[in-house]
Amino acid sequence: MPLPNLNGRASPPTAITFNLMPKRRSLGLVACCFPLMLTAQQRPIDRAAFLVGCWERSTATRRSVEKWFPARDGVMHGTSQVVMDSATRELERLRLYQIGDTLVYEADPVGQALTLFRASEVSATRLVFENPDHDFPQRITYSLAGDSLHARIEGDRAGRRGPVTFRFRRSECPGVQLSPSAAPPG
Repeated sequence: MPLPNLNGRASPPTAITFNLMPKRRSLGLVACCFPLMLTAQQRPIDRAAFLVGCWERSTATRRSVEKWFPARDGVMHGTSQVVMDSATRELERLRLYQIGDTLVYEADPVGQALTLFRASEVSATRLVFENPDHDFPQRITYSLAGDSLHARIEGDRAGRRGPVTFRFRRSECPGVQLSPSAAPPG
């Protein structure tokens, strides 16, 4: 049976007609699988990989360390610890995970309530999380700058927005295996 050509007239099947069919199948295969490839490569949790490792900030009286482990089963685990006079003064368990397309930052400080922050910006070098209902902070920002990590917290504190910026440098992680199979901190 003759097939219609593009100008509406009937024409017998030709090599050109047969060549269009494999192109259609190829296009269908690309259209089917390309969104899946993009989804796997561009998940928000994957863009947070720049946090992986140990980050340290020291002053004369205190040492702050954040450790982030690679995502495993879609969850990144981390810890934040402040040491003063050889004693841990602050300890916080951290998690990053996705709910749908939204990256969530979970902060669980010892002795305080667990708090969730939703990502408002996610890139390969910057993460911004917000929770306007939380007292302080209401916004948490991580920015990678070379071999430094800048963490900024801000929000309404006593009626004014006062940002606090912490500049961390990458540090060694003795005894910590930072591979994807590494166990999250206990």
